[in-house]
Order: sequence, then structure tokens, then C-alpha cells
Amino acid sequence: MKIRRLNETNISRIWQHTKDDNTFAIIGSRDKDTGEDYTKQLYSFARDGLKNHWGFTQLEGTYTYKDGHKDIENSVIIYNIPKDKALEIARKLNQESIIWKDKDYFGFLTSDGTPDGEFSKDTKNMELSGPDLELYGSKLAKHKNKKFMFKLESLEPKERSSIKNLGGIKYNRKKLLEFSLL
Repeated sequence: MKIRRLNETNISRIWQHTKDDNTFAIIGSRDKDTGEDYTKQLYSFARDGLKNHWGFTQLEGTYTYKDGHKDIENSVIIYNIPKDKALEIARKLNQESIIWKDKDYFGFLTSDGTPDGEFSKDTKNMELSGPDLELYGSKLAKHKNKKFMFKLESLEPKERSSIKNLGGIKYNRKKLLEFSLL
């Protein structure tokens, strides 16, 4: 039996998933230590998940370093994936963290499962316009003209003072709203 992916995703559908009780994980493709791109392996994991009824959406994220250099990384949102499987994929791809969302939590998890900063759960938890989107943000891979990023509610347990790579997610501690989904 051949499994085909139905792609109905748009930004409002992603926002809707932040409000329901279903799970999703956002996992990047770039090795945190070497910078090597594991896009093919990431997409393979996502496609294999279709057999388990996990859907996925491809993203393309932009982030800006302190020196002004912009970079792009491929990532995926995998829907309905169990947390242990999402963290296993993150470890295999040498990601520092993922974005995890379930009915109780929406935020960063380190690859060992430790909470590391939550996104806002209010109805205005996404930025769709503004100057920060020129520096940070994500696009649906199929709809490259529509960019978004999540608003951060809290950072814990680590204090963060500079732009760092979190499995494809870059941020600046001084401006909490500059968190982006990649």
C-alpha cells in the first residue's frame, strides 16, 4: 500500500495546532556542532512516520547572527509524534533542542527532554509581520512568501545571553520576541 502525503498546511493551520490538544515537534536539520546539513535524513524520518499516521510539514527558517550574516535551515513539523520518538530523532541528528507541543507544554525541549523556555499560549502567540521577521522566522517550504515566528513567554532554566543555535532555532536573550521557529 502506497502512502501519500496530503499537504493542506498553511499558517492558520499551524496556529490552530498550537491551540488544540494534539502533539507536534519541530526538528531542525543542521548538526549543532559541525553545521552539517542532515535534511535528507530528517525528511526520511518524517516520511517513515507516515506509516504511524504522523503527518509533517516542511519549513525553511531564517536566522541572523550577531555579525549580520543570515542563514537558512530546513526543518519539519511532525504532527502526532510521541515525545520519545521526537527526542530520539533530535539526538540522531545532533540537535541541541526541539520545539515540542502537547496539551500541557508548548516550548523548547533539550534533546534529553528538559524544558527550556515556553511559548505564549494566548491567542496572539504568532508574529506574522514586523521588522523582526526580516532577521528571524520560518516559512512553509511550499509557500515561501508567508513568514511567521512564535512569541516566547519564558526562558528557563538556563540564562541565555547571546544568539545560539537550538537545533535550527536562533534567538537573542535581550529581545525575547525574537525567538523564531526554523
